[in-house]
Amino acid sequence: MTSREEGASATSVLDLQALQFLETALHGDVAATSLEEYLSQVAGQLLNPLFQKGRSSAARQVVSSGKLPDGRSLDPVPDIEQTLLLADELDLDELEGVSLIELTAEGTGGTCAADRFS
Repeated sequence: MTSREEGASATSVLDLQALQFLETALHGDVAATSLEEYLSQVAGQLLNPLFQKGRSSAARQVVSSGKLPDGRSLDPVPDIEQTLLLADELDLDELEGVSLIELTAEGTGGTCAADRFS
């Protein structure tokens, strides 16, 4: 059975099926060769911490204010809350966190991070 047959998405984005496959793999329910094959297919889409900016007090202030440099606004809950949590957990620049959350929302059809899990 290939990784795709075991639940990985055949698309080029990390979608819900892909995350479910990875969760199954973390529980040890996927053959190592299938996991290795899958990870080699999506490696370019995974966050590389060596090439990401770390947390920034200036970016945190911008995100906390709810007003992005491009004029868009963030809702305190869940947008700001989720962005700051993501930045803290991944040691990631807060504005990069906004971009990641927006990318995830676009891929799932949501309008913010919390909509994906509602």
